[in-house]
Formats: sequence, structure tokens, C-alpha cells
Amino acid sequence: MDRPRLCDRPACGTPATACLTFQYANRKVWLDDLPDDPDPSMIELCTYHADRVSVPLGWSGDDRRAVEPAAEPLAG
Repeated sequence: MDRPRLCDRPACGTPATACLTFQYANRKVWLDDLPDDPDPSMIELCTYHADRVSVPLGWSGDDRRAVEPAAEPLAG
């Protein structure tokens, strides 16, 4: 029996629906749909936390999820 993948935010416990990846060198952040296989280099987030991701000043973000976010898009 597979265990559900949960949001990586502390004390959340909601099932993950998206993954966040980033590159420090290029100052870029991406939100993608949750892949089938877990990847330790990705931060897995529930919809609530994924919709509220904001990037640091000077960085760019790209929300590439198939479902439109409920909140404002990534901004930097």
C-alpha cells in the first residue's frame, strides 16, 4: 500500500499536488504538476501552499501547472 505524498510545509499534512523547483544561479522558480515519481530535489506542495508561492525580489517564477492557480501568479 502506497502512502500519500504530503505537502512539505511543516504541520500541513495535506496531500501534495504540485512541485516547486528552483535554480539559484539563474534566479528562477518553477511550479509544476506533481510527477508520478518523487524527486528529492523538488519541494512537494499542496494546492493551498502552491497557489501562495512568491519568489524573492529579482527572481522570476513560472507556474506551469495544468490547472490555473486560485491566487495571484508567481511574482518577483
